[in-house]
Amino acid sequence: MIDDKPSQTAIMALVSRALDARLAPERRICQDEFARYFLTNRSTLLGETWIPEPLVRFYHRARYPGVSAYVMVRTRFFDDVALQAARNGAMQIVDLGAGYDTRFYRYKNEFAGVCLFEVDFPATQRRKRELLQRVPGFPFENVRFVPVDFMKESLPEKLAGAGFDPTAKTLFLWEGVSYYVDAVVVDAVLKFVRDGSGPGSSLVFDTVPPFIVEYTRRHKPSINAAEPLLWGIEPETIPAFLRERGFDCAEHHLASELGEKYCVGKVKRRYVAPWYSLILAAVR
Repeated sequence: MIDDKPSQTAIMALVSRALDARLAPERRICQDEFARYFLTNRSTLLGETWIPEPLVRFYHRARYPGVSAYVMVRTRFFDDVALQAARNGAMQIVDLGAGYDTRFYRYKNEFAGVCLFEVDFPATQRRKRELLQRVPGFPFENVRFVPVDFMKESLPEKLAGAGFDPTAKTLFLWEGVSYYVDAVVVDAVLKFVRDGSGPGSSLVFDTVPPFIVEYTRRHKPSINAAEPLLWGIEPETIPAFLRERGFDCAEHHLASELGEKYCVGKVKRRYVAPWYSLILAAVR
């Protein structure tokens, strides 16, 4: 990632949600009416570029089939987990690598009694905070912003400085991030969630298998030069991987399974890239 530039993958996820929101409500996978407030004139599925959006969309669908639909399925799943956690008494929700997520703003009423933390790469968060002024309801009193570079800085120290309570029941959201950091960072994040949060805490995240990491390294080095994939895990090894680190695998879904759940009715024909796994891990 380039130190002074916002994440391009965060922009791609944002544009995917914004394009979905342009469809009729019954044809959407998720409902993200706020995504459009973060778009610029150059925001496309390939990042900030002047290439016309229809051409970019055609290219993206051809080269990355099912990825945009997966982003929407992932958003729906994370929405469901976060809302359920709030109903079940979570006092804090920490969005690790928040990007241009709008979850805390779309569901501000549901999260009214929850302390919300957005943790992200400094340049991305700085840009998001500039754009947040467009969003209805800004500023949001219970949202705290925590700039941190996962590869260089201490997550516990940064969160503590923002008022994070290590004794409170907390849900950690790690959406579209784990595969962009190395195994050392993955273990450090899991250790922090396990040791640095209160009883009943949990982590929801998504992963890719190692062959996807290797494929992008070999065949798409220029596309992934700034934000390369670094870590993957075989789906069948996830429960054991989590047990070794002090977690129970509360839920484990392949993207294709969640696609069948969320892509119904007029959304049924949407193809969802099947190689992702989505996991809810409960601290033991």
